[in-house]
Amino acid sequence: MRNVAPPRDVCVTEQGRNMWGLGRGRKGKRLPLDVQPIHRLDTSHIDKETHKMKRAMIAAALLVCLGLLTVGAHAAVEWQSIQTIETGKKLVDVAVTPDGRRTFALTADGEVLVYAAAGRLEDTLQVGVGFDGISCSAIGDRIYLSNRAAGKLQIVEVIFVRDINTAGSPFLGPPEAPVTVVVFSDFQ
Repeated sequence: MRNVAPPRDVCVTEQGRNMWGLGRGRKGKRLPLDVQPIHRLDTSHIDKETHKMKRAMIAAALLVCLGLLTVGAHAAVEWQSIQTIETGKKLVDVAVTPDGRRTFALTADGEVLVYAAAGRLEDTLQVGVGFDGISCSAIGDRIYLSNRAAGKLQIVEVIFVRDINTAGSPFLGPPEAPVTVVVFSDFQ
């Protein structure tokens, strides 16, 4: 084999095992990569380390997956009953306002029972029979009653009237005159 000058350009094959370069022969001619190996590096230890790393990563991934599966399988849910409301009627569906202040219970008799958060019955609305579902708006000022079999949806606006005790307060006009307070939600 002829003497070859030290490599000027070095590249690594796709397998990463052999290093080949372009060298110059005695007369300065360039030799193709596949003709003249400049030197060969021993990369077997790199391959062994890479193999060990791959095995370790696969083992770690399996342990994580198995750990997640067992955690989900053995998870416990703790719960306790906070409140039970006895309606005395057959319930069809229930809806709760987003703020949790009111609960609407639809009965098979065509009534909507309106409960306060404490479980006190505030009012009963007669809506008619045949409804099989109830939900409420995001604000809680409307309830939606559905009759799936008949393809019917009824929207009911709910206005909560509050009694304000004005005894002993100064007033102008008759003491029994009705007072209406209007709240504008879009007032600027």
